Amino acid sequence: MATARFRIKEHTLPASHIRDYARGTADDQEAVLHIAIKQYIPIDSTHEDEGDVTVIGAHANGFPKELYEPLWDDLYERLKAQNVKIRSVWIADVSHQGQSGVLNEHKLGNDPSWFDHPRDLFLMVNHFRKHMKRPLIGIGHSAGGNHLINLSLMHPRLFTTLVMIDPVAQRLQATEGSSGIAGASTVRRDRWPSRKDARAAFGRSKFYQAWDPRVFDKWIEHGLRELPTLIHPGSQTAKTTIPVVSADPSTASVTPDKNTETEVTLKTTKHQEVLTFLRANFPTSEYPDPSNNANPITHIDVDPATGPNSPFYRPEPVATHARLPFVRPSVLYLFGGKSDVSTPMLKADKMASTGIGPGGSGGAKKGRVKEVTFQDIGHLIPMEVVGRTADTATEWIVSEIERYRRLEEEHNREWSKVPKQMKPQMDEKYKKMITSNWASELKMGYVQKVSKLAAWTVRALSGLQSSPRLLLSIFFHNDVDTTIIHQRDNEAVQPPISSSYHRTSNMASKNSEQVFTFEQMSCVIAALLEKGSTLSNPTFALMKAVENTKTVSGYEHWFRAAKARAKEINENRANLDTATPLKKTKAAAATTPKSTGGKKRGRKAQAEVADADANGEDEDDNESPSKRSKREDSHKIEEGVKEEPAMD
Repeated sequence: MATARFRIKEHTLPASHIRDYARGTADDQEAVLHIAIKQYIPIDSTHEDEGDVTVIGAHANGFPKELYEPLWDDLYERLKAQNVKIRSVWIADVSHQGQSGVLNEHKLGNDPSWFDHPRDLFLMVNHFRKHMKRPLIGIGHSAGGNHLINLSLMHPRLFTTLVMIDPVAQRLQATEGSSGIAGASTVRRDRWPSRKDARAAFGRSKFYQAWDPRVFDKWIEHGLRELPTLIHPGSQTAKTTIPVVSADPSTASVTPDKNTETEVTLKTTKHQEVLTFLRANFPTSEYPDPSNNANPITHIDVDPATGPNSPFYRPEPVATHARLPFVRPSVLYLFGGKSDVSTPMLKADKMASTGIGPGGSGGAKKGRVKEVTFQDIGHLIPMEVVGRTADTATEWIVSEIERYRRLEEEHNREWSKVPKQMKPQMDEKYKKMITSNWASELKMGYVQKVSKLAAWTVRALSGLQSSPRLLLSIFFHNDVDTTIIHQRDNEAVQPPISSSYHRTSNMASKNSEQVFTFEQMSCVIAALLEKGSTLSNPTFALMKAVENTKTVSGYEHWFRAAKARAKEINENRANLDTATPLKKTKAAAATTPKSTGGKKRGRKAQAEVADADANGEDEDDNESPSKRSKREDSHKIEEGVKEEPAMD
């Protein structure tokens, strides 16, 4: 077997042990599934050079791996013209689709997970490691893009760069768009009298007419299989010639000649394709509202904050989007201008999130993430515009390989200066620093930075005369400038830290520089709830409380943590009211830090504020004008807010 530029080797490899969902397999949860792999080796390759590129591909849902062979051919030609040589290309069908689906036909269940294939690819890389030499480049389409992002998160240094072709990863559930495609696939025809008849039927569809002819030929060759199959056990033979009597006169059977064709069906069953689009989450008597309170055993990955999760949902795109900040390899996004998964907001969200977290590439701001949109194309970019896809990918890959080679040379030059005996040892600089007073100095600097942020927050709050909820929404939405105009003197109150690596916004920011880190936002919440107090141990308790939600999309999680902290503060104050005088004094000293914003409020007023914040309400949501006026006058008297010095 071969393509225009490659000879092909086929491999079969056991998939990862234990699938993500219990019903991913039919009978035994420890059943061994296999993945069908193809390795593409350049025909004109006489030897392998250091620095030759290894490509790992990943296919879209319902499309066999062979449909990307024209892309590999075009990419090889263009890269070779730029003095970048492909060592080999590797791609595997996911375990329940394509040739892998045929191998596992009698073992498959009805609950596939997108997170299984990244683990399978990781095993593939380890197994064929002597062929998987750096630099490695990942090229994934649609769900395949999601697979490679997760593989890069499992092993951040594996890939030098990723080319993501209209990948599926978004902040909220997108069941509306998926339901239309899934519904159409559910009722699609999946059986034809012969391969020739199937080709004619597909050829009449505008859907397939838009494809590159080479891709369409691969679809007819590899997207179909002959009957019988597990779900189509019956078969009728389509006879193209008059049958001849068997050579064995003792039998009454008739043997068709080599031109006889057999019924065909989809190699990836429509059932596995649709089940991959959307996962069922139906109401039951025990869990009548599974969108908000799902079965914790079978649907532990349902996140109510991400939108409707019943009757169908798909957790992996949302979970993957939440981890985009931590993607380390550089990323080229190829978007379809007419694609439902690449609307302007979805594109902007990916661009704003990818690579900006700790351990990430640095994101678009550092030139490590780029987007190109094919305005006239939908989701099937590598099927419809193979050459343009290869052109755009080549330009990006060439620049990234040049960077890779430069960094490799620098690393090898510096590392070679260290004697081999010293390489596994601590160097002198390390030993000197580890025995110094570095920990105390670091802690002191952090405390000073946090105190400055807390003081700024108090000043901004006193200027807004609003509840924490409003100020937090400004931070989280980030669709307005986070510079707050102080209402008393019209003075701009600038945040002391104007940039960071971690985004908390729910949408693309118009002011991406002024975003707080996770820990900084924790301090902001604590400062707001303390109503002007300095930060002490309760702040770090809050940080701990929200630690498990920092990578989950949706700012509702922050409010939950803030409400819990407000409730804790309120309960502490209630305990003070019932304590003895001596206990009151000790408890107050332990739980009420000194104010940085002026005199303390009365406990009653503070409790009212904490209650309002705990319920997620503004103080004046349900008040009459007269009552509001009295309350505001009372607060002014009780607070005695002093002017804070302007922040630098």
